Amino acid sequence: MNATDDFLDDDGPEPVTTRNPDGTVTLTLAYPVTVTLRAKGEEREEVIAALDFRRATGADLKAIGEQARDNPIAAANGLIARLTGQPVVVVDRMDGIDIEAASAIVQGFTARRRPTGRR
Repeated sequence: MNATDDFLDDDGPEPVTTRNPDGTVTLTLAYPVTVTLRAKGEEREEVIAALDFRRATGADLKAIGEQARDNPIAAANGLIARLTGQPVVVVDRMDGIDIEAASAIVQGFTARRRPTGRR
């Protein structure tokens, strides 16, 4: 057993992804995010337990293009926020395991699929 074994979260909750019939993907967070909303002098807390991702468009990729060169992490978080309609602060507060799952969803929307079978 090494010194980091006590800190591994092998038994913790896992994020869950669901592909929806309309092409969107829902990510149920392993660790929901609580945000405080303020409007018209009132304040309330909202728990974000799931994110709904729409497919990326050229405009989405263009919007984060320049930022990706300067700060790739901020660009990735910005793209997650853009595709879910959530403010970046929600993404910034997400747990690492949920960010990893969200990034995989975005990559799945933008990556080319390899053909299967032999040629």
